[in-house]
Amino acid sequence: MDPQDLSAVERWQNPSDAEDLAQETFLRAYSKLGSYDPAHPFLTWLFRIAHNRAVDLLRRRRPEELPLEVLGIPEGTAKIRIFRGRDLLRKRLLEMGFTGA
Repeated sequence: MDPQDLSAVERWQNPSDAEDLAQETFLRAYSKLGSYDPAHPFLTWLFRIAHNRAVDLLRRRRPEELPLEVLGIPEGTAKIRIFRGRDLLRKRLLEMGFTGA
């Protein structure tokens, strides 16, 4: 199993979110048990479900609620990248003639 499979699961900082993720993972695994192929490792299948559930939970949050630790970079770096991305997008839209009206 690839260590990256655990990355989305291990980075939850809020214990309540981690518990929700674990519960949703096992509920999903139980409901989809019929689709499990015994020819493949069970843990790989389970971790893929956990990873997908983690991504789903992150997508449901508003951007300002996302914990920056999930990105794996310092908060300052993330904020600078967001600022630069917005600035670049604004410049490109202006170059294309978009005025916002």
